[in-house]
Amino acid sequence: MRQLILLITLLVALLVPIFSSALAAEQELSVPELVIGVEVNKKDRSIDGAGTDFASDVGKLVCFTRVFGAEKQTQIYHVWYHEGRTIAKIPLQVKSRSWRTWSTKKILPGWTGDWVVKVLDSDGLVIASQKFKITDVADASLKQEKE
Repeated sequence: MRQLILLITLLVALLVPIFSSALAAEQELSVPELVIGVEVNKKDRSIDGAGTDFASDVGKLVCFTRVFGAEKQTQIYHVWYHEGRTIAKIPLQVKSRSWRTWSTKKILPGWTGDWVVKVLDSDGLVIASQKFKITDVADASLKQEKE
């Protein structure tokens, strides 16, 4: 009986640090940069045309994300929502501790309104989000004239 207790204690002592470090690695994943824009500048891996308001004739948008803290290769998701409805869920690989990645979404002219892109970790937990708006071209023109 004493040997069984010793064996269980030893197993617990060995397994707890393994599970704790795996959980800690997941918890350390962060998104210090999340930007919506019109194009990725591949030369310096930054975003061009960043903003939170876009005209409905924009054609395509990019969600650019810098992920920090991955202890090993993992996967994140960009989930694009329009007016609360899921439009796309895009898997993206994270291959180092500091990693930049992006997804693109074709924007149809009729898709005006409120949008959000949520970044999910491999467990499906939201680790960041960015809201933006698509405005009808005519409304966007009027807004610019008033400014």
